[in-house]
Amino acid sequence: MNHIRIRIEKDLSTVDQEFHRTIDNMMRMMNPHFTLTQHAWRPHADIFEMDCEITITLDLAGIDSSDIHVETDQRTLKIWGIRREQRHQEDGTYLLAEIPSGYFERTFTLSSPIDLETVTANYAQGFLHVRLKKRVCDIVHTIPVHSL
Repeated sequence: MNHIRIRIEKDLSTVDQEFHRTIDNMMRMMNPHFTLTQHAWRPHADIFEMDCEITITLDLAGIDSSDIHVETDQRTLKIWGIRREQRHQEDGTYLLAEIPSGYFERTFTLSSPIDLETVTANYAQGFLHVRLKKRVCDIVHTIPVHSL
């Protein structure tokens, strides 16, 4: 007797995303340029924290720097953009297609508030390096108490 395994997710918000991703992956195996929905691929990232700074590095090989966008507030860093498709001869067929193209996005919640005036982003040799200096939080402000 055959059984069907059913797994009930506790967090149903990801079920729809997983379903679309599974269908996309199945269809992409037949045709690498197929996409059912506009989805974002997620570049690999390294996050390194020091006492006064956080550095985030993303692997964005093959992307023009004008197609990379960085946005931040004191607690969140969002990086998005697009990797344009590589054009190949029309008479060939993919044997393997693992390099994602199209829209990408990564959002990071930062462990400490950062100084927005000192954030820098540099792109070299396929890597985006974002340096975020932490805001000084140890400053003690004395608040005078007034009698009414």
